[in-house]
Amino acid sequence: MKICIIADMHLPYDKTAIQYDALEYALKDAEKKGTQLLIFAGDQTADGNRETADYLIKRLNETKIPYLIIAGNSDYRKDELIFDESPVVNEFDGFRI
Repeated sequence: MKICIIADMHLPYDKTAIQYDALEYALKDAEKKGTQLLIFAGDQTADGNRETADYLIKRLNETKIPYLIIAGNSDYRKDELIFDESPVVNEFDGFRI
């Protein structure tokens, strides 16, 4: 099984920031290499911004690659869990996470 783990993206509110270029590169590379699961391990956003989280989830859904998001401390800064509505893959291809 091919798993891609991405951590500490710290995506800011500003969509022109370099982190978005890195995200696009990583997602395109994951698709090209036949990744079967994306794991985002903590601190996807820089400051817990809901719009940023929604953008990330939208992009992940566009890849058609199953994904698991594990929120980090940066994703809680606004006293709410911003990835509470994202789908979480618990089992696939006989593997359980």
